[in-house]
Amino acid sequence: MSDVPLEGAIKLRVIEFFSGIGGFRAGLDQLQRGSEGRVTVQVVAAFDVNKQANSVYGLNFGEEARSTSLEYISVADIEKLQANCWTMSPPCQPYTSAGKQKGIQDARSNALTNLTRVIGQLKTPPTYIMVENVPNFEISESRDFLVQTLTDLNYEIKEFMLSPIELNIPNHRLRYFLLASRMSVGMKPAPLGPIHFSLERSGPSDQSASSSSSSSSEITEPPLSSRKDPAAYLKMCNVSIQDYLGDSLLLGEQTENLLVERRILIRHSSYRFDIVRPDSKYTSCFTKGYGKNYSGSGSFLQTKNMEVIFQQEKDQPDNVETGLLDLGLRYFHPQEIARLHGFPSSFRFPPSMNLIS
Repeated sequence: MSDVPLEGAIKLRVIEFFSGIGGFRAGLDQLQRGSEGRVTVQVVAAFDVNKQANSVYGLNFGEEARSTSLEYISVADIEKLQANCWTMSPPCQPYTSAGKQKGIQDARSNALTNLTRVIGQLKTPPTYIMVENVPNFEISESRDFLVQTLTDLNYEIKEFMLSPIELNIPNHRLRYFLLASRMSVGMKPAPLGPIHFSLERSGPSDQSASSSSSSSSEITEPPLSSRKDPAAYLKMCNVSIQDYLGDSLLLGEQTENLLVERRILIRHSSYRFDIVRPDSKYTSCFTKGYGKNYSGSGSFLQTKNMEVIFQQEKDQPDNVETGLLDLGLRYFHPQEIARLHGFPSSFRFPPSMNLIS
């Protein structure tokens, strides 16, 4: 593998908006390493208002993101960066099913709205745009405004609803993705098709039955997330959680710190905990509430009495003293969660940051 750019290589000058801890940056780094010189990546700026996220970003990528408010960033601010690629992971709160779903009326969507306006005012809009968000974004006014703006500027657009488990990573975290590429003058982009619910079905054949409309009402295919049975996802992955557990975390003091407290298991014994084992090939979505909320925020790892397969509906809450407490349940370490989100094993968190953060 060569790090020397090839003649004619794609050279990406990237702005990361809503950079978080660097998910897009990590992906772009992997793209460059695996391209054998066909793609070069230079991140010219990253923006995020979350100080903790910026400290994680800085630790891993050598420079912290800027805390500039994107709600007020100007055309001039962006043009001077001379970027040809944007990545955006805007706040999910306006769209998530766990919130009020106010969408574009939510003040937390203002930054995305501003950036969408700015795209249309740039002398040279970026060639490539990548967006990530939660399910429900695809039916929001924010999405419609963005897609209409990009369509008017001659972008070819593809949209996806994908989960890491479809990439053979044992974690189910369904997310919306938009990929847009601006066509040259005189070239007509393919009409906007339906959202793709797998990578395998995103080829030209999908476009043949598509409409040129950019309205979210054109989304007709039911999402894979409508399948309530986790078994629908188990068949997609042949890699076990064990491969994502940090060796240094299996023994010692850190493991003790990760154990779920006995009082929590007793107090919340009526909850439906998602319990997985090292040989499991599925973990549920880890949310911001992991470690604070104990139901629906992520999986717990069973570390003891592996001959016991705990039956949640059968064994709780009557047998909690002899069942749930004997499993050695622990939280996943942040580095393990990062790996389950596709980050490299070298990814780290500041020592000053506690496990809950």
